[in-house]
Amino acid sequence: RKWVHFGLDDASSRLRETIGNMQWTSSQVYQWLVGLSNNAGQSEGSVACEWLKANPQIWQRWVPLGTKCSQGWGLVDPAQAYVTERSAASSCAQCAPGRFSRTIVDGE
Repeated sequence: RKWVHFGLDDASSRLRETIGNMQWTSSQVYQWLVGLSNNAGQSEGSVACEWLKANPQIWQRWVPLGTKCSQGWGLVDPAQAYVTERSAASSCAQCAPGRFSRTIVDGE
């Protein structure tokens, strides 16, 4: 099975950053492997889903902030209007042709 592909940077910078942020201790890997062997009838996806539900304090640190926009993307509010402050934003949207985004330095 493939986990990444050559166009990952262009396809999903958030996914690339999440994968890059993943850190596993040997204890966590062992716990997951025990889960696989104890649930032989379940798919890897089901065991992984159970692990995610049981360990949000671990994996939530891996996922980048939803308002951490890639180059060419800007902050938008829930109505998809562009905003200039992260506190007013709910997500990122691709900049319209002829527009650009600026780097925000706010500690995030």
